[in-house]
Amino acid sequence: AFAEAVEAGTWAGWDDSWGGWQEPGWRHDDDGDWAVELECLLAGLGRVFLAGDLDTAAKGYGRLLRILSDAESEGLLPPLHTGPELDWVEVGARWLRSVYETSPAERRARALIEAIDGARWVLPTLSLQAVIDARPAQVADLEEFLDAWIAELSSRADSEPWALDLLIEATMRRSGLAGLGLLAHRQASTQAAVWLAWVETATTIGESRVAAEAAREGLDVLANGSERARIAEHLARLAGPQDHDERLRALVQAWRSAPTRARLLAVATAARWAGRWDEMIDVLVDGLHDESAATPSALLVAVVLVLAGRVDDAARLAPAGGDWTGRGHAGALVVPILLAVGAGAARAGEWRRTVLASLLADLDAGPDWDDRSANPPADEVAFVPETVTLAGLLDAGIADAQTTGADRDRWLVEGTAAVADRIAVVVSNKHRKLYRHAARLAVAGAEAVSIASGPKAGADAIAAASVRFPRHVAYRDELARAQRESPLLPAPVRR
Repeated sequence: AFAEAVEAGTWAGWDDSWGGWQEPGWRHDDDGDWAVELECLLAGLGRVFLAGDLDTAAKGYGRLLRILSDAESEGLLPPLHTGPELDWVEVGARWLRSVYETSPAERRARALIEAIDGARWVLPTLSLQAVIDARPAQVADLEEFLDAWIAELSSRADSEPWALDLLIEATMRRSGLAGLGLLAHRQASTQAAVWLAWVETATTIGESRVAAEAAREGLDVLANGSERARIAEHLARLAGPQDHDERLRALVQAWRSAPTRARLLAVATAARWAGRWDEMIDVLVDGLHDESAATPSALLVAVVLVLAGRVDDAARLAPAGGDWTGRGHAGALVVPILLAVGAGAARAGEWRRTVLASLLADLDAGPDWDDRSANPPADEVAFVPETVTLAGLLDAGIADAQTTGADRDRWLVEGTAAVADRIAVVVSNKHRKLYRHAARLAVAGAEAVSIASGPKAGADAIAAASVRFPRHVAYRDELARAQRESPLLPAPVRR
């Protein structure tokens, strides 16, 4: 009844009044818990499968999973992976094993492709090994099947990621690392992904020499991108414990292939370990103008320029006017840097406790650096000890900056003006979610003035900021809260 209701579009969870499924959650009191009904259906099919009635299992799984997949693709069901805690890999593997066993030998590969196509919205990425492991009985005619399976997958691998994953697995099973290497050289649009799989597989099975040779060749022939970057990181791991130069070269290639905050920190860590940081920061700056390298976000470019002491060049990356929209915007870094360097803040006794310092510390966890998840993959983080942070590198760069008094005065004026522009954009447009951000910027600006010109100047600056927007009570409350967090500014005056 459940499957029929979903197929007919009359399932109780669908709300015609607004064109979506009912909220909250998965329970619908008027019609019972549909998740329980689904679990019972799949449990029953599982018993049929384990009892060896594979024809019934193939038909039952096929009908149910195709209905669910179609319904989810049309928005008639919420994403199933967020709902009932079911083992969808097991469900999919049992279905495909049933299809395999009940299809004529000459149609098995095509039948499995059609099955996956029909339920792609609900099934996770499966492996052939999971299908083999679904039953203890030996899979019949596996060697003959592999040839047809590889042929079917080859025709889909360029456009379907799941087909490419299965093709890589089947090739490794059929022909080993040598076959995977041939596939890497043959594939066109998916060459980088196959090459990465070749390197990763060789590493996993302990063939370090093959992995290193494949990685070096890949860096020579592949275009920039995340796969090339990960290949470079594998090469860095494969470097000998004392081969700091090869590890550093590989990590620089990873950064050049797909620049991220984590990869920049990895280069910095390796360069300092090898005693080559001064040389390496020049290499990174030169690489910003290298057309053969991938282009970092404005925020990452600003980081490199600041670490190289080129504050003016970094400042140009933050457009005037206070509008910081856009991914990887440089304003979040450049403005605090202008304040810190302009005030000579790193030499102040209370520096690390200031709100200004915390704005730089927030950069390690805050903005979307790389047009991707804020949490980098584990294989990037592995190169960076927990004690190495972007804030720490910037802190050292600020302390070591060779500046003149005129430069510092100019940067402080530019920084405080940028703070005022940014606050005006946020408060005037009533971006309430950003009031806390704007308030901390105001306090950071006043702290910079206090460090540069003395406590009275800092107190005057925060007093002026507190009366700038008298009608915006919510912003002023956030400003008072941020002011109380500063070790350099007086407590806010109670209204």
